[in-house]
Amino acid sequence: MIAGFFEDLDMYLHRLKVLEKWVPHLPELEVVLTNVFTSVLVLCGISAKYIKMKRIVKAFRNIGSGEDDELTAAYAYFHKMVEQEDRAVTNATLAGVELLKLRAVNIHSDVRHGLAAMDMNNENTRALIRNTGRMDDYLKHHEAAVEREDILKAISTLSFHNKQRDVYEKHHHGTGQWLLSADSFQEWFKGAQNTTLWCPGIPGAGKTVMTSIVVNYIGEEICGSKAALAYVYCDYKDTNTQSAEGLLSSVIRQLAEQSSPLPPEVKAFRDNDLEKRRNPTDDERTSLLKSMCSYFQTVYICVDALDICPEHDRDKLVSMLRKVAPLIRLYITSLPHIDLQTGLINMSRLEIFADSSDIKAYLESEVSKHKRLSMFTAKDSALKEEIISVVNEKAAGMFLLACLQIGLLARQITSKAVRKNINALPEGVYATYEDIITRIAEQPEKESETAKRALS
Repeated sequence: MIAGFFEDLDMYLHRLKVLEKWVPHLPELEVVLTNVFTSVLVLCGISAKYIKMKRIVKAFRNIGSGEDDELTAAYAYFHKMVEQEDRAVTNATLAGVELLKLRAVNIHSDVRHGLAAMDMNNENTRALIRNTGRMDDYLKHHEAAVEREDILKAISTLSFHNKQRDVYEKHHHGTGQWLLSADSFQEWFKGAQNTTLWCPGIPGAGKTVMTSIVVNYIGEEICGSKAALAYVYCDYKDTNTQSAEGLLSSVIRQLAEQSSPLPPEVKAFRDNDLEKRRNPTDDERTSLLKSMCSYFQTVYICVDALDICPEHDRDKLVSMLRKVAPLIRLYITSLPHIDLQTGLINMSRLEIFADSSDIKAYLESEVSKHKRLSMFTAKDSALKEEIISVVNEKAAGMFLLACLQIGLLARQITSKAVRKNINALPEGVYATYEDIITRIAEQPEKESETAKRALS
C-alpha cells in the first residue's frame, strides 16, 4: 500500500512536468495544482508522524477500513484534488486548442493581409515601372519632336497655313463649284497622269480665293490616303513669298510635315548644310523634292499668283518645278500675260473668271449682311433686284469689282442715294478705285487715313 502510494506520487510528479510544458497556464489550473500539492504535503506530514511513531504500515493498512480517520481523510482529499486537477487540465487543454485555433485564424488573416499587401506592393512596383516606361517614352518622343521641329525649321520657316485659312474664310459658301466640276480640273485631279493645270485670270477675277477653294477641296479629298498636298501664295506685300528658293523650300517642308517619321534624306539635307556652312544649291533642293515625292502615291502642289514673283525668280521656280513635273500634279494661277507654255510640258489651261451665278450669290449675301441695304431692300424688293443686276453686269467677270461697288452702295444713308449711285457706278476696277479714293479724300482726316491704310 505504501509502495503504491509513493509510486502514484512519483507518476503524478512526472505528469506535472508534462503539464507544465504543454498545458496552457490558467488561473483555475493554478488553484487546483496548489490544492494538490497541499494535499500531498498533508499526506507526507501524516506519514512522517506515523513513521516516527512506527505505525506507518498499520496506518496505511487501515486506510481501506476507515479505522484511521486522519490518514483516510487526507488520502481521500488527495484523490479528490487529483480529480479536480484532471478536469482543470482537460478544460485548460480545450481552452488551449481554441486558443490555437484562434491563433491559426489570426495567422491565416495576417498571412492573407500580408499577401494582399505584397500584391499591392507588387502592383505599385509594376505601376512605377509602367510610369517610368511611359516617362521614358515621353522623353524620347519629346526629344524626337524637338529634333523634328529643328530639322523642319532648318528647311524652311515660310508657312502659308494662316494665309490659306484667312483667304478661304472670305469665300462665299457654294461659289467656285464651276471650277471644281470642270472636266479639265477633274482630269488633272484624278487622271492617270501627272500634269500641270494653269489657271490664268484677269485682275480681280478671284484667283486667290479660287486657289483656297482648290486647296481645301484637295485636302478633304485626299484625307487618309497616301497623297500629299503643298501650296504657296505669292504676295506682293511680302518679298519672302516672291523668292524661288523660299517657295520651293516651303513646299519641301510641307511634304516633310506630312511624313512620319521624317525621311532620312531630310535630316541628311539639314546636316549637309550645317557641315558645309552654306545655303543649299538649286540642284540640291530639287533633288530633295524628288526624294520627298517618292514617299507619296500622288503629290499635289498649288502655286497662286506666280506673276507676282520677279521674272528672275519666276523663271527659276518654273525651271525647278519642271524637273519634278513627272512626279507631281501642279496647279498654277497667274495673270494671263506670263508665258508658261514653253516652261512646262503636259499642261492644260483653264481660265478663272468670276462666274455670274457666283457673283449673284455673293451680292445677295452682301445685301442681306449690310444693315442699311438690308433695310432698304426689305421695303423695296425692286431695289434689291436692281442692285444685283447692275453690279453683276458692271463686274465684268471680276469679283474684286463687285466687292468694291457693293461696298460703295452700302455706305449710302438713304435708299434714294443707293438708287442714284447704282446708275453712277464707275466702269472697271481702276475707275472704281479712283472713285473710292476721291470719296475717301472728302472724309475727315482720321477716317480718311484709316480707309487709305485698309486699301493699301
